[in-house]
Amino acid sequence: MFIFFKKNHLLKLSLFFIPLTLISILITSCSTSNLKKQQILTNNEISFFMDKSQNCYVGLIVDQTLKNDKKTIFNVSLIDEKNTKLNLLVKDYQIKDNKILIRLPRLIKLNDHLIITSNNASFIPIRKIINIDNLIDLNIIRTNNQTQDSWIAFLNNKVINNLLITIFPNKKDRDEYIKSQQEIKIEYAHEIANWLNYYNTVQNDANKAAVFNENTARSKLNNNLFNNVSLSNPFAYEQARKFHNTLFNKNWLWFLFNLKRQIFMLYPDDNLFQESSEETAEGLKDSKINNRSSFYRAQSNEFIDGLYVVESSNLNKKPEELDEYTDFSKTAKFTLLNNEGFVFTISIEENYDKTKKLISRKVSLLPWIKTLPRLMFNDHVIKQEFNLANYTENSYDYNAVNFHSPLEIKVYEDQFGGKAIRFSFVDIDPN
Repeated sequence: MFIFFKKNHLLKLSLFFIPLTLISILITSCSTSNLKKQQILTNNEISFFMDKSQNCYVGLIVDQTLKNDKKTIFNVSLIDEKNTKLNLLVKDYQIKDNKILIRLPRLIKLNDHLIITSNNASFIPIRKIINIDNLIDLNIIRTNNQTQDSWIAFLNNKVINNLLITIFPNKKDRDEYIKSQQEIKIEYAHEIANWLNYYNTVQNDANKAAVFNENTARSKLNNNLFNNVSLSNPFAYEQARKFHNTLFNKNWLWFLFNLKRQIFMLYPDDNLFQESSEETAEGLKDSKINNRSSFYRAQSNEFIDGLYVVESSNLNKKPEELDEYTDFSKTAKFTLLNNEGFVFTISIEENYDKTKKLISRKVSLLPWIKTLPRLMFNDHVIKQEFNLANYTENSYDYNAVNFHSPLEIKVYEDQFGGKAIRFSFVDIDPN
């Protein structure tokens, strides 16, 4: 059977199909645009989370339209190195901020092949080989969401990440230390605040290294190493000093994470206003340092630069070159610059046996920080003019790399407004 259309009917039929064609093109265009947008979003770095019940989740940054689709289902697969595959169909997922948290079928492992697909057409399938060493393992975080997010941002800071890798090359050791710091309760800050009433680096001579001695009993008998330490010291003083030691010798990462709580005071031995010009002194008084330039409290825990400096090492020698009383050792400093122009220093002492196997490592955050008059709070100088390597070469704190004469050091300091200024940690805001 043949159906014939008149010419005018064909014209009407053609006009009828034109809008449908345009609609199809528009739909395809919108779909492509949406897919491109989704592709951009899902290409962002994904993150992994662990809850208190040991359930592992992957966090994805997704489009709002995908979050609002209640019918969206995810199929999650983990394939290990032995090609063992585990699947999980996820219908109920959590939404937090701009992320969807999708539960994984098990804990992630190194070199796992992660595959995520969805019944939502706008979702671009994800295929990723998991490198745990480059991830933040949130099974070590057991705090509230806000603190958890803060830890993620802090540990993702490039300077902090390099610091931790430098001190703890072994990932297991690194994760264990991070976990110990994240598990510190808020009550710890209250304890520190209380003991600082009895001992801090301003009330006691920090140059005598009291804050770095881990063996209080031995130090008392060590030829009066600390003139202000004796067996007659009150209990509160001794306890306070122990807390101070622990804070800087053990809990230094917690200290840096909580940097916004820490209060530093201009160190009295640094006669700032006598050494600097009148203009510099006035500039400091007008700066962001509180209470007429006597105190400093950081606005964030962000660090923008770091430098590892080896001060001494005999690891390049052969065992037969050492006498029977000498072991292999290395001392170094890791210097950090925060975004307000203050320099923090961590000392690292390592001892090795005759086979150069690490025996012990002592890490200490110095309880004082330094800056230069033109450096502090000056964003342009911090990012454009200042260089940590040049700073260490012109600082008496780094004798191993300081080959400059006192005159050269003075010329360097004058470029940044005068003599280096030191602030010491004296208090903490526990709230």
